[in-house]
Amino acid sequence: MSRGCAASSRRCGSCLRGCADKRREGSRRCSLAEAVREALKIELPKASQLSPWWRDQLTDEQFAYAALDAVMSLRLAGALQPRVANLPSGAQALSRLCRAVAPVARMELAGITLDRDGLARQVQEWEGELSELKIEIAAIGIGNPGSAPQVGAWLRLERMTRSSSCE
Repeated sequence: MSRGCAASSRRCGSCLRGCADKRREGSRRCSLAEAVREALKIELPKASQLSPWWRDQLTDEQFAYAALDAVMSLRLAGALQPRVANLPSGAQALSRLCRAVAPVARMELAGITLDRDGLARQVQEWEGELSELKIEIAAIGIGNPGSAPQVGAWLRLERMTRSSSCE
């Protein structure tokens, strides 16, 4: 069990918010057992967790353990999705999360971890560039670059200005 998450769960009651997982550099997630304990109030048996999974033949106990993890993952998702969807921008966040699961899982299985600090720096840089672009766009007369009517009006005006200067 990740001690950081367990301590956080006792302290603030929300392992699910994500706390540093000492076992996985850069990871901010709880173990399945911790998340299930918090969200579903169920204690998962973890006796088989450290059994010899590398052997060619798994035991019936290992199959049962793996199946229980799969079932609890589905129950946990079912319990958390409505909670997330009810948050402000929750539906959008849930959609992004669902689209990210498979690529992140493939990366982790390949041994590639996510540099969260590097990603945060990149996002900050992009946000700065976006702010500068919005100022430049506003300076040419488009207050809302997401507004098709505003962009269309600017394009029509620009086309008229350019065609009259060519004559």
